[in-house]
Amino acid sequence: MYVVSNEAMLTVHLVAEFGSFSLAAARLNKVPSAVSYSVRKIEEQLGVKLFERRHREVVLTPAGEFFVQKSHFILRDIEELRRKTQMVGSGVDTVFRVSINNIMKRECVSDFARSFCARFPTTELRMQTDVYNGCWDVLDRREADFVIGAPHAAPDPEGLMIDEIGTVNWDFVTGRDHPLAGVTHPLSNDELREHTAIVVQDTSVGLSPSLAWLLDGQNAIYAPDLHILIRLVKQGAGVAFVPHHKVAYELDHGDLIKKAVVEHKVGTRVSYAWRTNPQSVVLQWVVEYLGDPSIRQSWISSSNEPA
Repeated sequence: MYVVSNEAMLTVHLVAEFGSFSLAAARLNKVPSAVSYSVRKIEEQLGVKLFERRHREVVLTPAGEFFVQKSHFILRDIEELRRKTQMVGSGVDTVFRVSINNIMKRECVSDFARSFCARFPTTELRMQTDVYNGCWDVLDRREADFVIGAPHAAPDPEGLMIDEIGTVNWDFVTGRDHPLAGVTHPLSNDELREHTAIVVQDTSVGLSPSLAWLLDGQNAIYAPDLHILIRLVKQGAGVAFVPHHKVAYELDHGDLIKKAVVEHKVGTRVSYAWRTNPQSVVLQWVVEYLGDPSIRQSWISSSNEPA
């Protein structure tokens, strides 16, 4: 069985690109006769003509066009294999997985992704959103290499590195037209129970899920994420506790109304979390990059844009 070499495919590509054995030879630092011989040898092995010789110009045959089209992807894959093999040898991960708590400031995600890809252009960055104990769960099941915004304390901290980001404070809010919007006294649980709560469900699979804020007997809407939750509250579909930094814009513009409640939700301490891996160059960079005080604080700072 004849296997076309990487060099042979590259030679055919250059002849096709320049339409000339001489120009292709100059690019390869070879004499034209050597390039012509290489192409003829490939054609003999394949049993087809790849080029038509027209005086000083050579053009692809239909078989040649097919060969160039298909071998383009093979050459690309070979180069990708070479790069990733070198990456693994030097400790650069081919894939890096990040779990981001849905209460973190989403504008910061794109900033992180841009910086990451600029530093590691050949590493595949996989980001996902998790809720409550779901952040710890993906780390526990080794489905994430790093977590941004792991809440409170780890259920099982063995083997984990934890670096605190800060505390997320919560506001109880309603839409401007909601029946509770005009109430001036602190709202009791009995009053709140009469109105639909909007919550986001814990994404944990292996660890015990954390219970969302919900009173006994209270009707609930489970939103797919915090962004949708906030939109539902603004539209008057229900009430909810939301991170203050997520709705600062809406509160300032009157789209949401902050209400006092008798039993307030305590702040949530959030942290970076990861498993130690001294061999991972990417992990070391992520820890250092996200450890910058200004970046650390930005994850829980108030937004100037609507949620």
